[in-house]
Amino acid sequence: MAAPSEPPVPWDRPTPDRAVTMARREAQTQEAMQLLAEGRNLYREGKYKEALDKYNAAYNMLPSAPINDQRKEAIANHIGDASIAVAQEYIKVGRYDEADKLLQDAIKLNPRSAKLAK
Repeated sequence: MAAPSEPPVPWDRPTPDRAVTMARREAQTQEAMQLLAEGRNLYREGKYKEALDKYNAAYNMLPSAPINDQRKEAIANHIGDASIAVAQEYIKVGRYDEADKLLQDAIKLNPRSAKLAK
């Protein structure tokens, strides 16, 4: 006769594995928000390429979860703004192909952006 199985853990009571996963996601979210803040500061200083790098790192760091959808969208908007600024700098020095690729990548990330559509 098989031993009785343990009752299922209620969804709102974290198991050790679930607690570790949740803690990891929270740490990643906090790091992504820190990268976003650093990117905003760099953007304000006119360091658009550095800001774009921080925004991309924040976007990639942020865990995919419904709770982060709005954050991802906000970061994608920042990526779009920084991409436009960097593309304008590239165009000034004749780096047209790089500017085009940068903008195309930003459009793929945020296809609804009115700024990028121009």
